[in-house]
Amino acid sequence: MPLGRKDHELPDLWRLFVRVAAAFGYDCSDATATAVAGCIAEFGTIDARATAFRYASNLDGSTPILPSDGLDLVRLHDVMNGIENFFECIDLHFTHKADLVAEAWLAAQ
Repeated sequence: MPLGRKDHELPDLWRLFVRVAAAFGYDCSDATATAVAGCIAEFGTIDARATAFRYASNLDGSTPILPSDGLDLVRLHDVMNGIENFFECIDLHFTHKADLVAEAWLAAQ
């Protein structure tokens, strides 16, 4: 997926994240990243473009179809908080690594 393309297609966004993570030396094979990948894949089967929980209708105007057995919104909230925590922590990790590279570069000048 080109970086200039903007959408919320979760499987594509996860694949892009894995590429970015690899550039920072993180291979997404640990238990936490695997769990997040699983959640994103599961969420992608329900709402691949991430529209059902953001809009009253799909982009084509149709009504989103959610699982017939319902959703546990409390559990969904907890899972989404965990995913948010993962991305916040990984962002701090990547920022720290970038800062170290920048400091080393400045020291070498």
